[in-house]
Amino acid sequence: MVTNTRPSGETIPELLSLKKTCEILKCHPNTLRQWDRNGLLKAVRFGKRQDRRYRKEDILKILKTRLADAPALNSQYGLDFFEREAETAIERISRLQLITAALSRAVSIKDIGNIILSQGLSACGSCCGLIGFINYDSSMLEISQYAGFPKRVMNKIKKLPLIDMLPITDAARVGDPIFIETIEECNVRYPFTVTLNQRLNHDSCAVVPMVTNHRILGVIGFYFKEPQHFGRNDISFMLALTRQCAQALDRARLFEAEQQARSRAESFENQFRTVLESMHDAFISVDSTWNVTYINNQAAKFLETTYAAIVGTPIQKSYPPTDHREYYDKAESVMNTRKECIYEGYFQQTKKWFDVRIYPSQDGIATVFQDITERKMLKQKVLESEKLLRQMRKQNSVKK
Repeated sequence: MVTNTRPSGETIPELLSLKKTCEILKCHPNTLRQWDRNGLLKAVRFGKRQDRRYRKEDILKILKTRLADAPALNSQYGLDFFEREAETAIERISRLQLITAALSRAVSIKDIGNIILSQGLSACGSCCGLIGFINYDSSMLEISQYAGFPKRVMNKIKKLPLIDMLPITDAARVGDPIFIETIEECNVRYPFTVTLNQRLNHDSCAVVPMVTNHRILGVIGFYFKEPQHFGRNDISFMLALTRQCAQALDRARLFEAEQQARSRAESFENQFRTVLESMHDAFISVDSTWNVTYINNQAAKFLETTYAAIVGTPIQKSYPPTDHREYYDKAESVMNTRKECIYEGYFQQTKKWFDVRIYPSQDGIATVFQDITERKMLKQKVLESEKLLRQMRKQNSVKK
């Protein structure tokens, strides 16, 4: 049987939930409720919902009463044996609650691994252990964290092909837990691991796959220096512990993926802003309610305002429709039809010509104003020169 030791400084709750008490006493919840009403096993009530909790000492009394009514079992195993079994079951459930609470607060894969290796191994009585993940193409098992093993040995087996005949790769490949109670059993089942087992210095092991949403994430390996007999309670505890770890890892991976996506989005936004700020053209974006969502420095100068003053406010406030009717007519058309519009316009407020390009965006429109005043003036001068040249040619032809 796997022993159960308690780390120093760790406290075990004295109150157990209805569900956990049912698991220990092997009874239906309605039975517990009936015992509560009859005074056989009184519950402690909590909160507005009056949830039931049961004292550990009261549960032990019930177990002792059952043993007193079973003299055959009592004479075979002894009362102390069953008391120790009950104590171990209660303590393990309490330890699992503590580990589950710690896993719920962990936000990174490394933190989750540290919790399993520091608290989970001791709860199982394991001297050393490891956590391995299946890589992206399901070809390798990568050992991410370990405890209790020689570093020089672990450095050589950080990555293992899933086709290797090892307990950890078999469990990861097939998805079933593997329990080996003696070193002799391991050498028979896995003859190629004899030398490795000697280097790792263990006599038995339990390797449990981490599975969530029908997907194998990896494995947790529990290793023991002495031969073990893995009883039903031992196996149930390791399966429950691994299941909680898998769920926490799934949450952590989703959180890390979200953080990476957010980081990439922020990086892209910063690059986009850098491009917009380096433009010589004015850029303005508004949402579907005509509130300004972004302007660059050139647009701020154009509207004689600042980024902080205009973003989040209606564009009509800084750019009155009465003075810029043409722009608003075309902008409303783009907003409604989702088709771009390009035109040239003279803006009386600045007394300049602009090439105006209005584009539909995801939640509104974006406008680029390019100052073409110099080009317009140059074109006007060219037209005037051509007109003057035609007049001179006409006058010369008349004189002849």
